[in-house]
Amino acid sequence: MFSSIASPRNLALCALILLVASPGSLATDETLIEPKVALTTTFSAKYPNTIVNSESNRVTISLTNEDEKLYIIDRIRAYLYPIYDHSKPLRTLEPARFTTKLFHNAQLDLPYRFTPLLDVGDTSLTLVVELSDKEGNTFKKVAFNETITVIDPSIVSFDPQLWSIYLMILGVLVGAGYWAKITYIDEKVKPIHPAIAKSMEANTNAEVDPDEWIADHLKADKSRKSRSGIKKKAA
Repeated sequence: MFSSIASPRNLALCALILLVASPGSLATDETLIEPKVALTTTFSAKYPNTIVNSESNRVTISLTNEDEKLYIIDRIRAYLYPIYDHSKPLRTLEPARFTTKLFHNAQLDLPYRFTPLLDVGDTSLTLVVELSDKEGNTFKKVAFNETITVIDPSIVSFDPQLWSIYLMILGVLVGAGYWAKITYIDEKVKPIHPAIAKSMEANTNAEVDPDEWIADHLKADKSRKSRSGIKKKAA
């Protein structure tokens, strides 16, 4: 009877039962839980998801710690890939290193600058944030993994929005100048109406009484003197 119980088949079954009953013996390492950290990425360029070739571009990664643990931001890594092939990066950009603490319910903005030297066109950008906890466990969070557009610097210099502002300012200045012209300048050099000019000419050519400019009291004295002279002659 004992030999039937101790058969190889029964011994293997007992060993399997013991392993299932004690799951800690199957895995000695505790599985790490992914940090509850939300990430968003914002480009500083005027166009969304666009970088300027051969110039310094700034990307801001915003992190929000929704976990109860404290994390430390170690570095930001960046990779440029072909659009349809992520097997090998075109460029591995210089990482940005940090020792910044991210507390519970805290929000943090981290800048990342890089200067691409690529052909103008579309490419894929991957941004990875590396962080760790106080136990020394390290984690990687993908902050951005989308297609971006690499543009030439000359395109940035021709900004339609900026030129529209210039045209608006120019229109305001032209309107103000025209208003000042018709309000002040034209009023000062207003031409004389033809009818008024003819009237002034007629008055200039008319005969003028030589006594018209003499004051009234002087005219009265002159009249009295002339009358007295007539009386003396009559006498």
